[in-house]
Amino acid sequence: MNLRASYHQEAKDMVGRPTEDLGIIRVAVMYQNDFYGQPGLDGVVNALRQRGLETAAHWHYQRNSDAVKAAVFNIVEANPQVVIIIGAYAPVAKAITAARENIDPIFMAVSFVSSNALAQELGPDGAGIYVHQVVPLPDNTSVPAVADYRAALDTFDANAEPGRIFGRLFGRVLGNHRS
Repeated sequence: MNLRASYHQEAKDMVGRPTEDLGIIRVAVMYQNDFYGQPGLDGVVNALRQRGLETAAHWHYQRNSDAVKAAVFNIVEANPQVVIIIGAYAPVAKAITAARENIDPIFMAVSFVSSNALAQELGPDGAGIYVHQVVPLPDNTSVPAVADYRAALDTFDANAEPGRIFGRLFGRVLGNHRS
């Protein structure tokens, strides 16, 4: 059972807002060169292709490395309006800091980046960076799964703090498939 969106789905979803709502046509991608980053790149490329667009630039860096200079150089050269990043927080923070010395695009990152760690790494320079989230906030009861989860949690303990929604969904699946 997979509760979360794939990195391909996340990246594909991230293309919609800037291209459709803001009319942006120059999108660059920086990605970690591994089984996390490649599906993200594929998602962006496919989403752009569906809109008759292609990446302004795409470049990778090696996993477990903060050697992002070449990736940043190539992205800066393309002068994109948006940079979608698929990677871990430390190299992503280093890349954003370096790129902002020369260009000022919208930066967007998939959930893999860990928004809290990225915010801590960048400090005040993290303002204006968008991080995609794939699981709804535990207080957003406008989402049916969250409302169901919260109702079940309140039945157990009205003062309980929300935790992992996966347990509730898994319990529901089991309940629906009793033999």
